[in-house]
Amino acid sequence: ELKTSGNWEKALAYFEKALAIDPEYASAHCNAGIAHVNKNDFSRACHSFEQAYRADGANVINMINLGNAYGMSGKTQKAIDCFAQAKKLNPLNAKLSFWLGFLQMDRGNSQEAIVEFLQAISLDANQPLAHFNLSILYEKLNLNDLSKKHMDKAIELKPALKESIN
Repeated sequence: ELKTSGNWEKALAYFEKALAIDPEYASAHCNAGIAHVNKNDFSRACHSFEQAYRADGANVINMINLGNAYGMSGKTQKAIDCFAQAKKLNPLNAKLSFWLGFLQMDRGNSQEAIVEFLQAISLDANQPLAHFNLSILYEKLNLNDLSKKHMDKAIELKPALKESIN
């Protein structure tokens, strides 16, 4: 309830009390991390998600949250490493492939990004932003037919994208 109310200070106090009782309570660390993200305190968010991951490293959500926090704090390689580890535990998660593609694209690693976006689409064909990003990557590589194919699919899946490119 505290998380949905947006009262992040009260939520953090609550999670800190829970962690005083059980310092290995992964969910409390995770929720504290979410509160820190919502307060734009990415350094503390990373710390909380690292603690959640240490407490429960088999939980893919903890790794995804940690990867997102690393990405938001500019630690792109750490984010990539985190998502890659999560993908090993859950290779059929299209969102993981999408985010790995996005981070690889951000780093200028076009080929790696293409592989990840294609995998995301193979796992879930309804990924308009994966198609959109593939279109951009293919255009940069002068693969215009592939670029058009993926842009058309992106717009078919999410017509609002057409406005963003005009």
